[in-house]
Amino acid sequence: DALPICSRPVAKAYLDAALPLLREAREADDYDLVAPLLDAVRQAAIVAADPAASKAAFALLKEMSELQAAFNTRARPTLQTLKDKPDDPDANLALGKFYCFTKNDWDKGLPPLAKGGDAALADAAAKEVAGPASAADRLTAADAWWKAADADSALRTALQRRALLWYDKALPDLDDKDAE
Repeated sequence: DALPICSRPVAKAYLDAALPLLREAREADDYDLVAPLLDAVRQAAIVAADPAASKAAFALLKEMSELQAAFNTRARPTLQTLKDKPDDPDANLALGKFYCFTKNDWDKGLPPLAKGGDAALADAAAKEVAGPASAADRLTAADAWWKAADADSALRTALQRRALLWYDKALPDLDDKDAE
């Protein structure tokens, strides 16, 4: 429901209470649960006249709307498929892509991506899920992400960023022999 016309302090207090709830719902993929709050949060962001709070609220509202649409069209159907067939490569790939590339939640996305039907993505994700401890292992993980980027132009930028993260983690511990 819409927030009734209220004072700025009340609107600010509403935002202070509602924004953490929206963030929790985002983490739990409970988009439908908080959907009734979204119009009221939008109104409170306008009434509060607090630029920082309003900016945060509008950014979160936009993100929640995009994530809800993507979750409902891409992730929710795959979750149902995975209940019946947990090793389904297409469903694992779709779920992993949603979490890694749409939601930017690599912790949730890597395990299904490692079981997914895209060999390059599955290889890179599996190397990362294994927890590369040595510089050589981190370098191998970085190379796998870079190879996956070469194979997937649509995800190239995100995959190269992931590779760079692992190159960054490997670099301090590499010796001259590894750097070749």
